[in-house]
Amino acid sequence: MEVYVKTYPLPTARELVRQNDDGSYTIVVNSSLCREQQLDVVAHALGHIKNDDWTRVGDGESIGVIEAEADRRKDDDIIQYVRRLDEAGGGELE
Repeated sequence: MEVYVKTYPLPTARELVRQNDDGSYTIVVNSSLCREQQLDVVAHALGHIKNDDWTRVGDGESIGVIEAEADRRKDDDIIQYVRRLDEAGGGELE
């Protein structure tokens, strides 16, 4: 799975996630967040990607439930992955 991370000043959202035409994903993180919050947001977004939440919304599931589950999916594996990416200078979290 290919994931691109970009920072951009988002007026109201912490992040936006988009599935690209080629099957990859782009996570846009609000540039006004501190570094720790940005990493947390990326872990949250990866939880959505890992669980393919876009299909669940189309099936009529509650967005509130899906959001809560994405927060719970920020397991140790995802958090460690995000930290390793950050340490290696991966993505574009600048």
